[in-house]
Amino acid sequence: MQVDGAVVAHVFLHGGVIGPSLVASRGGKGVGREDGFVIHNGQLVAEPSPTRRSLLGIASRSLAAAARMAVIGDLFRIFSFAMHVEASYQWVTIPEGVDPEGAEFLDPEKMSELYQGGYRLALEGPVWRTRPPGEGIIP
Repeated sequence: MQVDGAVVAHVFLHGGVIGPSLVASRGGKGVGREDGFVIHNGQLVAEPSPTRRSLLGIASRSLAAAARMAVIGDLFRIFSFAMHVEASYQWVTIPEGVDPEGAEFLDPEKMSELYQGGYRLALEGPVWRTRPPGEGIIP
């Protein structure tokens, strides 16, 4: 059984995939620039809801909050790495107001709805954020 998913990192960019030396070796001419794109399959802001007054309710809510903070930390870490290697940095997440939960695990109807919503957002214009969470969107 694999249990390290989201324990080691919620969002990741493997350092061996991006870096100035790779650009130079791939192009064979001088130093270029890598582009980093991070897709977070989740949301950074929890929908307001009451926490059940039970050990399970409190523990579940606490773990969900810790997971969201870990994602934010991962996005800052990747941003720092991108700046260090002079790469671009773009990330996207499921917007607030979109309910990503379906009636069942991997609900086909919900997955299709989310895909269509993402497709519409992409057609409307740039949705990639270029700064870590809390620093706004820079076009």
